[in-house]
Amino acid sequence: MDAVTSNDEIPFLISYETPAEKILAAADGIILTGGGDIDPGYFGEALDPRADLVLPIRDAYEIELCRKAYALDKPVLAVCRGVQVLNVALGGSLFQHIDNHSFPEIRDRIIHDVRIFKDTRLFAALGVETAGVNSIHHQAVNRVADGLRVSALSPDGVIEALEAPDKTFILGVQWHPEALLASALHNTIFKEFFAIWKQ
Repeated sequence: MDAVTSNDEIPFLISYETPAEKILAAADGIILTGGGDIDPGYFGEALDPRADLVLPIRDAYEIELCRKAYALDKPVLAVCRGVQVLNVALGGSLFQHIDNHSFPEIRDRIIHDVRIFKDTRLFAALGVETAGVNSIHHQAVNRVADGLRVSALSPDGVIEALEAPDKTFILGVQWHPEALLASALHNTIFKEFFAIWKQ
């Protein structure tokens, strides 16, 4: 919410009871936020015992919302769980557990760098090949969905950003830029998102 209001935009929270079509008709764009793990049944796997905070109603709603936003070319910014939802919604899969990427107690600090590929929207927005990010996740993108491409990797090869090159603006990052707003670099991600409907 702070990331939205600090950029002079107006945030609206979405109720799971509101039809996705109404949200997409009214909203300029959708931000898919962080949260618990996604039911792995969506990509054909059994639940890992290390799964945390699986909420079926949220999974079903956000996956439907994401699919419809993609079909309508509605701008989407997907953060942490959000990038995982984006990938799963479009047919990709996740690693249900990875080590050494979950540091929730220091969400406002840089944990590791990511390498950003030059031919991507993310690079065009940030203008750097390397960025320091926080890290608050124990799941990660595995098989990348059709229609998406990788735009950043961590040093150990974890996918840190995805985007849809054929859409106006669909970008997902595995870190939490909203917790790093003191950095102009990370706030640029939000500014690029909001700029889409001001062009």
